[in-house]
Amino acid sequence: MDSALIPSQSGPVFSQQGTVDWTQLANSSVTFSLGVLSRLSQAGIEPFTLAVGQAIFSRFPLPPETQQKIHETLANLKPFSSYDNVLWFGFGIKHVARLLAESEQGIACIALCGSLSASYDKFYCAQVLRSMTKIQCAPGNLSPSISQWSSLVDVCSGTLVSSEFPNIVEGFCRLWYDYQNEHIWKIRAATPPHALGKALSTIAAVASGELHSATFIGGVDCAWIAAIAEWVLCLTVEVQDAKSGHCLYQKINNPEHEVPQVLILRNLDEQGSVMRLKDKMCFLPSGTDIFNAHSGNGESVFAAGRSSWNKILSDTFSGDALRRLFSSKAGSAFAYLLHSAAEDIYQQQDGRNVLELLPELEDVLYRPQKPDQTIETAEKSIRSACGCEGCIGRAHVFRRHRGGLCIFHISLTITHYVWILGHVQCYGDISPSPSGLQQLYLLVIDLGIKSTGASIISQNYKNNVLANILRVMTGIPAVESSSLDASAISESGMSICCATLLEPSLLPTGKAPFCLIPGHIQKDGALFREVYDLDSKGMRLGEDTVMKLTFDEKLRIITSIRQSKSRPELLVKETIEGRRLQANYSWQYTLFNDYMPKDHHRGAPKSSRMLVTAFGSADLQRRIFEDISLPRCDRKQLNVVVPGDKSYSGTCCRIMEDIQRQMDLSSTFLPRPGDWILLDVGKRRQPGVYDGEEFPTKVYLGSIIELYTLLCNREPGKNLKLARTSNCLFCTCGWEARTIMLASDRMATAPTERVFADDITVIEPADQEAQTVNHVDTGDCNHQGVNGIASPPPQSPRPKTRPAKRKNARETRGSRKRKGASK
Repeated sequence: MDSALIPSQSGPVFSQQGTVDWTQLANSSVTFSLGVLSRLSQAGIEPFTLAVGQAIFSRFPLPPETQQKIHETLANLKPFSSYDNVLWFGFGIKHVARLLAESEQGIACIALCGSLSASYDKFYCAQVLRSMTKIQCAPGNLSPSISQWSSLVDVCSGTLVSSEFPNIVEGFCRLWYDYQNEHIWKIRAATPPHALGKALSTIAAVASGELHSATFIGGVDCAWIAAIAEWVLCLTVEVQDAKSGHCLYQKINNPEHEVPQVLILRNLDEQGSVMRLKDKMCFLPSGTDIFNAHSGNGESVFAAGRSSWNKILSDTFSGDALRRLFSSKAGSAFAYLLHSAAEDIYQQQDGRNVLELLPELEDVLYRPQKPDQTIETAEKSIRSACGCEGCIGRAHVFRRHRGGLCIFHISLTITHYVWILGHVQCYGDISPSPSGLQQLYLLVIDLGIKSTGASIISQNYKNNVLANILRVMTGIPAVESSSLDASAISESGMSICCATLLEPSLLPTGKAPFCLIPGHIQKDGALFREVYDLDSKGMRLGEDTVMKLTFDEKLRIITSIRQSKSRPELLVKETIEGRRLQANYSWQYTLFNDYMPKDHHRGAPKSSRMLVTAFGSADLQRRIFEDISLPRCDRKQLNVVVPGDKSYSGTCCRIMEDIQRQMDLSSTFLPRPGDWILLDVGKRRQPGVYDGEEFPTKVYLGSIIELYTLLCNREPGKNLKLARTSNCLFCTCGWEARTIMLASDRMATAPTERVFADDITVIEPADQEAQTVNHVDTGDCNHQGVNGIASPPPQSPRPKTRPAKRKNARETRGSRKRKGASK
């Protein structure tokens, strides 16, 4: 059959004992269409691997209801395209998984590989599949390599993320956790791959009727076996405690089987002292305990399953840890930290109340707030309420893990989790991972985070924000390291990307900067693991030649492009690594010799089609984190001189209104309230410095893509930042320089500069009493904060503005010197 990705073979592949007839398999033939071979090649899968997989997966007879569930799940997985449809995220129409679903063996492949990838990393899953081939006595020449099994698992990963299977796994895992004892809270390494492979082979024998029943005993990995038996194979399952014999769970839904087909014995004894109870038994030993976020032994983590948003916190932090954190002693302080973290997101994303995603926080958010509460006092109150040895300064971090949960670090973990949820837009039905939240708890401790005042992610962007978010949302650490310039990563069947890869004109605020999508990164049908930035500076004269441009040259080219109303294009290139792509946005531009850089080759033609690099999404997001300003009017008293030697005195925003009325400034030259602008922050001459230089603050206007292009092509010595204008341009520009210049018109086709205000002098508070203020300023209305499910939050401290960098003593192009002291 040419249409099926795993075509049916002409003869049986099993002997009567249930093992694969490898001799017959070696002599059999299969037929693939050229289109199918193309899909396999792009996914990195050899047809031989699928043929062997057919023999292995055929031992798992899937009931019709399971096949229907998988088909419905695949139908709900949607693809999302990047800008210009160059890249695709998710499961496309011609994704290999959709072709696999056209045959029963392919459905079994999706069921097993998709289930494995929901709780284990792909390298571990590949070892399990190889173990199953060894159990079936496959000869060496018929055993696919680990990399081939890994590619097959990778193709199927993410297919079941929106199904009920991850939730059922987590439900069974709850039977292995003691809610009343927080000391049992821990992350487990996975059971040995051979043990899980043997267990899967045994359960396949039960499903095919070769065995009437089977007993499994061991740690929490048995919960995954129980979920496979119940959800995938529709077998009757019972879970008992190995020591007491008490029934913990039973589902007998088949009248033909009065006794369970799969009996799970919960063993909490890590030494496995009861492993020899019966002859017909599979033992799955528990993995070792993991006490830090970076396991140094190369161990795979058992990520369990998925919880729900209304109980993710209680499913993650067992015992009375949450109760103590929500108590009256620590609750009000914790509420203050939550309000402070959420208020920043509320302002940056135009009123998004991220706390609504965690209903368990609703009660604590209503706690009354102390009027003099600060972040420092709130954290001190939580430490005092915790009282663990770490909080009182007598314990090493490693001992703190073994001694139980620290509610202070739980508070840090939850506030950082709020930050992640506020900066990620989830596409599809994605449930939270308790294992991922546990790993965030360990990451907070390992990185030595001691305060909620700044985000772990934004402060540690060098630690790869995309990989950290993906780990928290999936619970599975990445097998491969990612580039620090990654703009998209695909791991464990989930993809995360910068939102500007989908739409470059997204504003810095209003929407989440990252997108989480079930599925993979695809280009022309091929699967890729990572997308990272191309060189974001310069001009491409050929395929690989890059010419460096100064800031002013870049500005001149951008403004001249406006005449043709051109739009940027997403340039994507494959790399020698094979599974990685390079991408950035570029402008098409016709460059004439008169505008060529001086060092351009003299024999060049009069005009050339050029690609002017704009920005890479990863670099842009990093700069937005670092260099964004959302100022509010400070209502300062000023003395200002404007062109024409006119002077104004009074409140800054009132002076702004007077200047707008009296100066002949077009609407395209002056930013309006709410407009995004790019600031080149200047500096004043320091008093007493003889040869000190001054630079004006320059305001650049244009489309948001033009501003992004300039922001990501800065020169040394330029202090650039994006700002959203308030009703006062003085406060928007800050007070670093004495002069404000409007350096570009949003409609101009050539750079222009015009002085807006000069000799800006702030009147000190001591001098204000001697001045008569003629106008009462209403000022710029402040944001009201988070007001969804909670009472109005306290006024958190206004974020500190980033200090202006000192410019080089050498004058940059377009700047001008001023003589004389400042104020």
